[in-house]
Amino acid sequence: MSQYNNHLRSLPSTPPPIMPGSSSFNGQSQPQASGSRPLSVVSSRSYPGIESALGGTNNRSSHVETNTTPVVHAYNAWMGNVLVEFIIRILTPKDSRDSTMTLTCQAGGIERIMGEPQVVQFSIDPAQANFMIYVIPRESIPLNALFKFRVWLSLPEFQVRLWAEDEFWIGAQLPFPSIPGAHLARLNHASSLFHTYQGSVGSASLVYTVCIDRVPYAPTQDEYLITLRYTSGGITRDLCGNCRVRLSCSLDNISFIIYSIRQNSEPRKGRHKFRLWIRSAIGGICQRLWAGDDLWMGKELEFESVQQGTAVFAQRVTNGSAASRADPFSDPSDLPAYSPNPPADEYQ
Repeated sequence: MSQYNNHLRSLPSTPPPIMPGSSSFNGQSQPQASGSRPLSVVSSRSYPGIESALGGTNNRSSHVETNTTPVVHAYNAWMGNVLVEFIIRILTPKDSRDSTMTLTCQAGGIERIMGEPQVVQFSIDPAQANFMIYVIPRESIPLNALFKFRVWLSLPEFQVRLWAEDEFWIGAQLPFPSIPGAHLARLNHASSLFHTYQGSVGSASLVYTVCIDRVPYAPTQDEYLITLRYTSGGITRDLCGNCRVRLSCSLDNISFIIYSIRQNSEPRKGRHKFRLWIRSAIGGICQRLWAGDDLWMGKELEFESVQQGTAVFAQRVTNGSAASRADPFSDPSDLPAYSPNPPADEYQ
């Protein structure tokens, strides 16, 4: 993150905030507040004059960027042994009363978008807005890696919740090999553009490819789209795409953890869940980017055992059928726009 000439405001009993990019931060837990404050203590800082590039990443128009007055509020919270920075950006175009607020979280030099943008109209200076953010740990495997958080806009006479997340996965030096039933992929090759990993699901071998593409229209050169795909048996498919991150660390400092866990299914060994994590070399901080819980694939699956006596298997038609047209249905983008108000005489 950029450096600013603002002083950090810390709440009483708050551990001294140590930013992940500093030399003193190593991903280890700092002393937690005691007494009647079981939740993570939060500290904040505000940057009324932050660069406009922080907020205009979703719009290709330079006009929008140059006609906004951005305000940024940043809050720090400990999630286990990781210091996470919550960043709330408020953009108000000069010709509009609507302010758009966005939330991102940053740790280990990796920043991610959280939730949807929120639109409000302020009758006060957005730089004077205050937020209440708290995090609550949850049971997880691996341990100390799952949290939920809430973000409230807190005004003297009114509070409203803006964002809520029940599954925020993050941790430092997590023991992924200890996860029961996890099949971890092994790194084959890594470059600035893609990483390849060798893995398996059931009896099938897979090659995972993580593609790292720079966002072409971003005003800064540190935003990337991450896509995970697999290749097996002559086919390639995407598992997830467009996981958007902003990096304040080098591409050489990130790696990925990919693993699958077999689920009960019929046919057996045919259903799996997948996980994709990104890891920063800064403190070994890992964040989960994507989870797929109901993916079906495998090798030499026993389809004959599926509901014996009930399932009816289709037979392949060797010569085709005259009624089987080769052309597919039209793509929705090729169809004329639907009008909810047809001409008055259409049904006459």
